[in-house]
Amino acid sequence: MLRREQVLSQGHDFDPGSNVADVHVRALRRTIGADRTSTVRGTGHRLGACGQGAGA
Repeated sequence: MLRREQVLSQGHDFDPGSNVADVHVRALRRTIGADRTSTVRGTGHRLGACGQGAGA
């Protein structure tokens, strides 16, 4: 799981108020399929099988 701050801090200058992370996540979902990613509200994004808890 990656927090939004982790995605944005990958060595690039960015405007913290921008939606650059959202755009990249949308492109990733379009490329690999929306069913392979999920958003964990208030935390970040997860790659893998959706609907599985942390302990699953």
